[in-house]
Amino acid sequence: MKTLHKVILFGFLFFFINSFSQEVDVSTFINKTYIIQSVPNGNYQYISFPKPNFIKKRGGFANYDDLVGKKVTIFKIVKEKKSGTVVSIKLEDGNKFFGVYPSIDANLQKAIEKGELLEVN
Repeated sequence: MKTLHKVILFGFLFFFINSFSQEVDVSTFINKTYIIQSVPNGNYQYISFPKPNFIKKRGGFANYDDLVGKKVTIFKIVKEKKSGTVVSIKLEDGNKFFGVYPSIDANLQKAIEKGELLEVN
């Protein structure tokens, strides 16, 4: 019975220590600039663009193609998840997304992996 307790304790310690080794310093993301890339059919999975009907209800123009190549800046970290860091991005030129949204949320690591965002050096 004691060996079972030791094995369980060792397992918990192993996973606990391993979780700390994967932390990322998210404060380095603030004020970084990225470029929005083109995706097939405008199907952005990790940048949380609103649906076209919500954009139209607020008086905006739902044209995702106009955003391709635009520079965005991270200005706030919303939350950290196991799947990545959710950040708020805004257009670098000061305009609003679709003419109505001042900022949009995005899962930064996943959006970079899938090619939705490209880091500017």
